[in-house]
Amino acid sequence: MAKRRADTDDARRRPTQADVARLAGVSPAIVSAVVNDRPAGTIRVSEATRQRVSDAVRRLGYVPNVAARNLARGRNRILGIFSYEPVFPLESQSFYHEVLVGIEEEAEARGYNLLMFSAAKNHDGVRSIYADEINALQLADASILVGTHERRDEIVRLANERYPFVMIGRRDIPGIEPSYVSGDYAGATRDAVRALVDLGHRRIALVRGTGRHEAEIDRRAGFTQARTDLRLDPAHTPQRLLADARDAQHLCAELIGDGVTAIIAENAMIARTLQRAARRSGVPIPQQLSLISLGGPHTNGSPGRLATMLIPRRDMGRKAVEILLQLLDDPGAAPLQTQLPCELELTGTVGPPAH
Repeated sequence: MAKRRADTDDARRRPTQADVARLAGVSPAIVSAVVNDRPAGTIRVSEATRQRVSDAVRRLGYVPNVAARNLARGRNRILGIFSYEPVFPLESQSFYHEVLVGIEEEAEARGYNLLMFSAAKNHDGVRSIYADEINALQLADASILVGTHERRDEIVRLANERYPFVMIGRRDIPGIEPSYVSGDYAGATRDAVRALVDLGHRRIALVRGTGRHEAEIDRRAGFTQARTDLRLDPAHTPQRLLADARDAQHLCAELIGDGVTAIIAENAMIARTLQRAARRSGVPIPQQLSLISLGGPHTNGSPGRLATMLIPRRDMGRKAVEILLQLLDDPGAAPLQTQLPCELELTGTVGPPAH
């Protein structure tokens, strides 16, 4: 009875590298090198020996331990994604949804798995990398950080620990230079101003919100630079604040009264608000007023297609993975910072000025 149980246990035992080594007539070190696809120290493994090991693996049904194999290679082959957004950006209307799609596509192409850190929260229920005073991202070889509400003290700590990470979006953080992938928002804003000037507009306003995020700062800087490059009169190309949607109709009327023939809205929400305000005031777009949005997906159910800046969000995700793997191969290459060009789709709400 005891012998039968022992035979059964032996039959159920998973074959090991030692079993493969005995069957192939080689050392366990050779088996490890072949299975993990790495050099066997100073020993050269011939093709015939590799074939013998592979045949033994198939015959025994040996399955490598993934964790052990990754340990032998020095990596988990896992990339982390950490979001500072309250909810992970999986909805299609989220700015970061397409970024995540690009991350997934490139990680799969490079043979890496993804790990979403969704439970890392501090005592206040806010997402935190160091929720328990320990870097939760260490489960992954390296991580991509998304979201606009990041805790910058955590980013500094992460950089000082030399943990490899890439941020989605440009960041100015005192004391460190983080790696990031961003859209070239300043360049696209300059292009938008230039396109309006080419159509004949000379009185162009930038309508901005109250935000002070780097992406918004870049848009404003691009507008100012375009004004200088194209020698436009600052008095005819103002930057105006829209802090409350209820003021949109008054602001729209004021700008038109000042002779403005084109408005560049800092984001899609401001653009849609101005579009509705112009409609209520009986101002036809683009016949009397051209309107360009500098970002965000088209709002479902909103009438009229906005001329807009197209942000290469999926490419940003792909590029983030590419940079992350570069940092893993060469940590000394940090910081790696990339701004991808944004295209303009000037249809629907853009036309020459009325004369």
